[in-house]
Amino acid sequence: MKNIVYLLVLSVVLTSCKAMKMYKKEEIVAKPSGVQKFEIKNKRILLTSKIDNKDCLLFFDTGAMVTDITDTLLISNFSTLEKSTFGSGTDALGKNFSILRFPASFENDLFSSKNKVITYVSKAKSTSGCPAPANVDKIQGIFGIDFFEYSETNFLLDFSNSQIEVVSQEKQNQLIAEGFKEIKSKFPSFSLMKIFLNINGKEYAMDFDTGNTSSLVLPYKEVENFKNLQTQKAIGITHFSVAGASESNTTYYYNDAPISVGNENVKSALTVSENLKIYNVGLGFIKGFDWIIDYKNKKVYYRKNNLEISTESTSPKIGAMIQDEKLKIVLLAGEFINQYNLGDEIVSVNGEKVTTENICEMRNLVLTTEDQNTLKIEIKKN
Repeated sequence: MKNIVYLLVLSVVLTSCKAMKMYKKEEIVAKPSGVQKFEIKNKRILLTSKIDNKDCLLFFDTGAMVTDITDTLLISNFSTLEKSTFGSGTDALGKNFSILRFPASFENDLFSSKNKVITYVSKAKSTSGCPAPANVDKIQGIFGIDFFEYSETNFLLDFSNSQIEVVSQEKQNQLIAEGFKEIKSKFPSFSLMKIFLNINGKEYAMDFDTGNTSSLVLPYKEVENFKNLQTQKAIGITHFSVAGASESNTTYYYNDAPISVGNENVKSALTVSENLKIYNVGLGFIKGFDWIIDYKNKKVYYRKNNLEISTESTSPKIGAMIQDEKLKIVLLAGEFINQYNLGDEIVSVNGEKVTTENICEMRNLVLTTEDQNTLKIEIKKN
C-alpha cells in the first residue's frame, strides 16, 4: 500500500559452527575521524560503500544488527562461495526467516574490513500477486549497526550536515559542551539500542531504528494511553517485511502526539497497531535531532536540529491485493470501513472492468490515487 513501512532485520540468531568461525576471524577497523556523507531519499539514509571491491549503494539501518546485501551480483562467484546456511532472523512482524552468511571485503569512509561477515536474506515472494516495484534508487543492501557495536566506535549521526562521523572522546566532549544532552538509554546484549521517550505522559523504551520509515510505533496493548488523542482507525494488512505481510488486524494512526525527549517537548506522528509487536522510533522522528551514540560508555546524546519531525501519519484509506486471482480489499480506513468489508472483490474501477490482463494496473491505480474518494469502485461482497 501507499507509504507502507517496510520493516527489515531486527535480530539474528547464530546456530552454526561455521558462522561462529566466520565471526571469530572477522576484523573491523574504524577510521579515526572518518566522515561518511549521506542523502535521505524516499525516507532512507543512503550512502556509498565498497563490498568485494565493487561500488554499491546501501541504506543505513540502526535497526539492523547485520550488514546485508540484496544484490548477489556484488559478490564474485556468489553461487560457489562457501556460506553458512544455519541460523535465522526475526522481523518486526514476529516472522522468522532464513539467512546466508559469508565473509567479504568492505570499505567506506568510516570502516574497512578484509573479512566482514555479510548476510543475504532470500526475499519473500511478492505478496501483492504483481511484480515487485522497481528499485528506483538502486539500493543494493543495508549498512547495519554491527560495525559500530562490534568495534565499540562512537559516532555522530549528523542530520544537520547529512553525514555520519566517527568521533573521538575529545570531539564528543566538545559537542556536549556545545549543547548535546544525554538522554536515558540502554544497550541490551544481542538486541537493539534503546532510547527512552515520554509519549503522551508515559515513558517507553524505544528501539532506535533508522530503517523504519515512519515516526513512532507501539503495540496495540498501549492503545488505552491515547484515548485523549484524535485518531484514524484502519483494519487489515498495514505492514510488510522480508518474511511477508502482517495480519489483518486493527491499527490506529495519530497526528501530533506529544513527546518529551529529555527536556525537549515536541509533537510526532504515532502508530499503534495489533499487526506489530514492537516499540520503535523511526526515521520520521530521529531525523529531527542530531545524535551521538557512545558505544564505549553505553550512552546516547541528542540535540534538536532544524529538520521537521513527521507529525502526520500517512495511511491509505483502502488497500488491495491479488488473492485467488481476484483483486481483494485487504485494508480499510476512515469512511471506507462502513462502505466495504475486508475480502470484498473489486470488479471495476472508474467504470473499467478488472480483468486478468489489467489486474495489476488496477491495483496500482487504487493504491497510488492520492484522493481515493474520487475512485468509483464497484465490488462484489465477500
